[in-house]
Amino acid sequence: MEIVIFKDIETSKNEIFSLFEKETDNSILIDFGDNFIDPQILYFMLFIQREAVLRKISVIFIVGDESSFKKLLLEKYNKYFSIFNTYKEYENLKRFIKFKVANINNEQFVKELITNILTNDRFNVTEYSSKDFLMKRKIDEDVVILEYKDEKKNFFEVIKKIKHLDKNIPVILLSNDNDLEQALTTIRLGVNEIVRKPFKREEISNAVKRVAVESELVKENERLFREIQKREKELTVLYNNLEKELTLASEIQKSLMPKNDLHFGDYRIRYIYKPSQDIGGDFCDILEVDENNFAVAFADISGHGIPASLLSTMLKVYILNYGYDIKDTAKLTETLNEDVIRVFPRGKFISLFYLMIDFHNNRMKFCKAAQESAFLLRGETGEIEELSTEGQVLGLFSKIDFPDIVNFEEKSTDFNKGDKLLLYTDGIVEARNADGEFFGIERIKEILLESKNSDDILDIILKELYKFTESEKLEDDLTFLLIERD
Repeated sequence: MEIVIFKDIETSKNEIFSLFEKETDNSILIDFGDNFIDPQILYFMLFIQREAVLRKISVIFIVGDESSFKKLLLEKYNKYFSIFNTYKEYENLKRFIKFKVANINNEQFVKELITNILTNDRFNVTEYSSKDFLMKRKIDEDVVILEYKDEKKNFFEVIKKIKHLDKNIPVILLSNDNDLEQALTTIRLGVNEIVRKPFKREEISNAVKRVAVESELVKENERLFREIQKREKELTVLYNNLEKELTLASEIQKSLMPKNDLHFGDYRIRYIYKPSQDIGGDFCDILEVDENNFAVAFADISGHGIPASLLSTMLKVYILNYGYDIKDTAKLTETLNEDVIRVFPRGKFISLFYLMIDFHNNRMKFCKAAQESAFLLRGETGEIEELSTEGQVLGLFSKIDFPDIVNFEEKSTDFNKGDKLLLYTDGIVEARNADGEFFGIERIKEILLESKNSDDILDIILKELYKFTESEKLEDDLTFLLIERD
């Protein structure tokens, strides 16, 4: 994209036409800064837009003057060309230009209102009556929005038609309070969200943005699943027995695990990962978020073997998608919860401990979602603190549907010199000996205290576990991770 900073009409016109002649790019951004958009500049914008259309070049206008920007929106000039108030707004909204919305409504006023709202957010909107939509043989849009009306039979036919043509397409439903109870029954037909009337502009906009982004993520996950399934078929051809397949799958999963014995400043991170079936559902990842922060995701996915392993791969994708941008650990956990509910198979859940450490200011913040409490051994006092927060297992309840039930909490604490943080999955706690006795939390604490001056704390814990169970064959996946500050 070429960028032109507006100086005056004549100078900028010459610069833009020079870019037109180059034909090196198909888009130009013109930044008017804080200049007031008077009639002459407005005419200039319309002239440039017309010339750009003739040349099949996309032009974006940044109008920084607030009063001018609001006036252009009020007079609906955004129907003629793309205008944004700031470059940041452009960056935030440009991703929605490619999303197409089917606006199905038999009330012209409501239909035009929704189209206007979504057009302002740069969505590509196509309007339909329910009758017209029923005639379609293919859905070209990415999101469908329609209204729950009294003509029930026709309405349910529309939903069934949508899901018949594309079972994965997100559907947003508008409903009056009087019809809300009946409208909720449409969720079993595949409706993703319900917006109550009368609605605010941002409610419609945010709902479509949310399902549009989620739809994109689902498609990406489907692509990943197809690749994994393709890989599994190739492995079946190459190998005739499950043992060889599991061996290769184990190597793949280990390659997705983070490097061991990492250092960030004077912090050192090590972990031990022992799946019960060569591959498993325990998961950890370490992200260098920026020059000041690193994050650790420590999770346990329900189940064992190949299914849990595949889901852990998906979880890694989600964390990579969000971990660099969302620095509030509770907000990131809440976002992961919605994705797990929407995409993971029913009955599959995740417990998670997510933390982020500012290794320049030596401050840690964390959020626990039904994972085991972390143990923070204080180097100065020799005492163990159990780190815990409010938070539910991921994949059970959506905060959208149950706002009063679902809550994820972030806490923070200092990470001082000599401190050690231990994370562990329930595989070690619930490991039993021949008498049926659990290894338990207290035994882990005792070992941690006794070996606090050792450089092999993790190996000592594992050795004591094997000694306790009298076996190196575990019934559950086992992972524990240690963070130390020298």
